[in-house]
Amino acid sequence: MRIRGYLTLATIGVWFLLTDLFQRFSVAPRVRRRPDSRHQILGWWKQIMANSVFNVVRRVGGARIPAAPPVPSAAGTLIVMNHQSLLDIPMAVQACSPGYPLFVTRARYAKGIPLISHMLRLYDHPLVHPGRGGRRQLVELARRAVTMEVPLLIFPEGGRTRDGQVRPFQPGGLQAILSARPWNVYLMVVDGFWQCARIGDFTAGVSQVDAKVSRLGPFAFDPAQDDRDAFAQDMRDRLVAELARLRGETVSEQTEPDETGPVETGPVETRPDGAT
Repeated sequence: MRIRGYLTLATIGVWFLLTDLFQRFSVAPRVRRRPDSRHQILGWWKQIMANSVFNVVRRVGGARIPAAPPVPSAAGTLIVMNHQSLLDIPMAVQACSPGYPLFVTRARYAKGIPLISHMLRLYDHPLVHPGRGGRRQLVELARRAVTMEVPLLIFPEGGRTRDGQVRPFQPGGLQAILSARPWNVYLMVVDGFWQCARIGDFTAGVSQVDAKVSRLGPFAFDPAQDDRDAFAQDMRDRLVAELARLRGETVSEQTEPDETGPVETGPVETRPDGAT
């Protein structure tokens, strides 16, 4: 029902306005006073925000969202994820609990959005200008990746899809990141969020969301030995095959699962007290 969608959007909007103030006047000063505890403070805050968004979407919106499969919150961890909705981001955050990932996002989001814009600056997420900057922008992204102390998340498709299918990868960002250092790469594959691909889609789609999520990996990548193009193509092939598996479909060329196998979680039922 659209009423649930509008109420969900309104609840999240009010919550973001309130928490924006708390973030600016409590979290940010705490990070400045205690630089040695920066990652612990920022991880604590980001987990709170991811959990709160999903609690609203589940309890107010009626969406069915599974628990996130765990991903190590460690330096040298790269998460490659398909992109269906803004809800992909809190899913990836929960996967890295109690830490958090940094993710590559458009620079225009760093201005004018309550909570989110300040959060992008506070956490120092890598910001890009699609269609501008060219090689210089990719060099800067690789430079940031070399010294990153937390997981890095990238959506190689470059944008959200309207039907949940996987777009061709935009190779520049992923290849720049792969070239920076050795990585343990995890694939996170989500389905069901595409019904909320854009903010406006929440009004009609949030109550219909019945999401699934799976994790594959780790896949080791060493830029001194491995081919970036072949590795990126292998990651896309695996992502496409795993998405088809989640949907109960088939693809013409299935890839063999990695040695750890997929980690998948089912729908989470929310109890009246809000616990999952």
